[in-house]
Amino acid sequence: PMICANPDKEIVRQDGVHALCAGVIAEAYEKMGGQVTYFGKPHSEIYQFIFEKLQVNPNQAIAVGDNLETDIRGANTLGIYSVIITGGVLSHIFSLAPGQLPEKSALAALCKKHRVKPDAVMASFIA
Repeated sequence: PMICANPDKEIVRQDGVHALCAGVIAEAYEKMGGQVTYFGKPHSEIYQFIFEKLQVNPNQAIAVGDNLETDIRGANTLGIYSVIITGGVLSHIFSLAPGQLPEKSALAALCKKHRVKPDAVMASFIA
């Protein structure tokens, strides 16, 4: 058995390099016949844990992330307001310069393909 604590398949490191993430390993292991238990986005358990830990109501939360399959899908599943950051893992798909947003129709088509709908779009996010 395998536990995958971060189902993301791709990340963008702080130096801007795109790298594979644990979700790729978990997916390959499943294809080999292995059993994988997933935690983290988009699975509801991580959200419920955070809501309880922080004593926050889901309608007070905003999910901000750069991944349609995990960040936005998780938010959509739980009905949380979501913001997609296009300057992360999506930047190479759209060939974006820093701070540039993709064409609205191109982003809409990609979201439709992944069956997700972010509520807002930002080019970058600095905490």
